[in-house]
Amino acid sequence: KAVEMLKKLKAAIQQKSAELEASSAKAESNIAEIKSKHEELEKEKTSMAEALDAKTKELSALLQSTENTKADYKTELEKREQEYEQKLNDIDTKLKEREVELN
Repeated sequence: KAVEMLKKLKAAIQQKSAELEASSAKAESNIAEIKSKHEELEKEKTSMAEALDAKTKELSALLQSTENTKADYKTELEKREQEYEQKLNDIDTKLKEREVELN
């Protein structure tokens, strides 16, 4: 009877051991999967950071280009304004000269 109980106990221990090994293997598999997902996320995060950095540089260059264009436009506008002022002054001078001639 004691031998039979020992056999049952041994069988129960072996079953529990097998269950624990299976559980341990599943846990290791889960850990590996989590590590893999973490690595994927880190790569994606790095990739997104690089893309964001590139877009930021692109926007900065575009902004600088826009500022340069605005400055060029303002300079051109000021130049034309001076030219028109000069033409108006020339016309005004000619009108005064003609008035003097007519009087």
